[in-house]
Amino acid sequence: MREQIRGTPGVALAVAGLTAVLLVSMGLGVAIGSADLSLGTVFDAVLGRLGLGPGVDVLDEHIVVDLRLPRVVGAAVVGAGLSVCGAVLQSLTGNQLADPYILGMSGGAALGASVVLGTGLGLGSMAGGGGAGAHYGVGGQVLSECCPQHLAQLTQPSDVSLVDEAARIRGQVQEELGIAAH
Repeated sequence: MREQIRGTPGVALAVAGLTAVLLVSMGLGVAIGSADLSLGTVFDAVLGRLGLGPGVDVLDEHIVVDLRLPRVVGAAVVGAGLSVCGAVLQSLTGNQLADPYILGMSGGAALGASVVLGTGLGLGSMAGGGGAGAHYGVGGQVLSECCPQHLAQLTQPSDVSLVDEAARIRGQVQEELGIAAH
């Protein structure tokens, strides 16, 4: 027996409508630009590249398939990924209004990026493709999530004081970042 989704007609209609809006907006995103192309030209260029149609002018095909289409598809994929991340965050926190600021992830990422900008750690890797800011941003985010959880475990009575543990973690972070301890 087939399982039915809750509210099947309404959900199916909403998904179909939103998919149509996405496809039309992607088509317009490819068509609109300094070289005005019609939606028909965009459609024919894609079909021509796939070998399913007569194709269009070589210049139009290059503009559509090689320049504009990858950017529009990339933007759609990134948007879909961000929406999934948002839904997961809202589900994990049980808060419909959850955003990255709730858990301190944005502040931690800003800390990591600030370390790169303030110390110049990313300058050497910029010539080789960059990305150091992103790596330190993610590292700052991970630290902002892990350290409070680790320190929260120390609230139980133990032999190690909270201040000693915080100093130990600070030393590890400084060692990882290559910052001399004062």
